[in-house]
Amino acid sequence: MKKLFKIPRSPNFYIRMRINGKDRWISTKTTDRKAAMDFAEKKQRLVRGNMGVDELLKELNSVIASLPVDQQSEKRQEAMRRITQAQAVSMPIAEAWQAWLDSPQKGNPSQQTIEGGYTAIWKRFSAWIAEHKVEFMHEVTAIHAENYAAFLWASKMAPRTFNGHIKFLRSMFNALKLKAGLVLNPWSDIKTMEKETQGRQSFTQKELAVMTSKAEGALRYMIALGLFTGMR
Repeated sequence: MKKLFKIPRSPNFYIRMRINGKDRWISTKTTDRKAAMDFAEKKQRLVRGNMGVDELLKELNSVIASLPVDQQSEKRQEAMRRITQAQAVSMPIAEAWQAWLDSPQKGNPSQQTIEGGYTAIWKRFSAWIAEHKVEFMHEVTAIHAENYAAFLWASKMAPRTFNGHIKFLRSMFNALKLKAGLVLNPWSDIKTMEKETQGRQSFTQKELAVMTSKAEGALRYMIALGLFTGMR
């Protein structure tokens, strides 16, 4: 076990360790002896490579949480990119469209649907995600999906159009899940919008009387036909 010591300029305990061939004095950032001993033990296991994955991730998250708030999000994304780049299966976003076209998992949409709608949806998303420096499909997070949904909605598109974008992206990521090495579909929790509906109300007797009295020519016969037969 590493011995604890103090230095004149700090009230905290320190430990001395050899890291990458160099002697280092490391502050435990605490004046409590037991907490300092726990820190020393953890640091020693970390340097020797004896920490499990869960412990390492907890340690990484603790370090990031100690940073200024405005830096934490960027550092978490950077850590995720560096971790996921080492995974066995990955797919560049630039190759995803052709991979989807070649995949039987996409179902059998018509060529008109692909060219008339899906192509534009994918081009818009891939341009947006490129601006956020995301290169691989597995790097697209739920936060990216949420931000992109907000971006679409802010463009004042109709609910039906918005829903079409979200549903297609969700289905595309599902279709490429295995080939792209996706653990989760970032679009799974993005809600679609309720479609706007327009209510219809029958004409009152007074309104019908005005219409029939004012109508002229063929329009008068058409109104009468609808009125007396119930035809639409």
